[in-house]
Amino acid sequence: MNQRFAGIALIVITGLAVAGEYMLDEPGLRGRAAMASLDQARIPLARAVALAEASVVGRATQAQLTTERGIVVADVEVATADHKLFAVKVNAIDGSIMSSRLRHGDEN
Repeated sequence: MNQRFAGIALIVITGLAVAGEYMLDEPGLRGRAAMASLDQARIPLARAVALAEASVVGRATQAQLTTERGIVVADVEVATADHKLFAVKVNAIDGSIMSSRLRHGDEN
């Protein structure tokens, strides 16, 4: 009986959490907030790509602007001459390299 009650309670709590999340997300609110954040980018994507390529010494295979914790970030994948693929995050506001890591599974 307790397991059944716990299962039902979990379903109800999960439903309330999802419904609350939906209610808090006024249609388009998150999208508008993301677009407003992207407007803060001072470093053009092409410049962010060049910075990422220089930091890893390779060529970009793809790049996009995103937001992470309110910071506009250029996510750039860079392939090196020895066929390694790096994920480089460039702060699109000040041009600093936030992180550079070898993609898992791409070591060979």
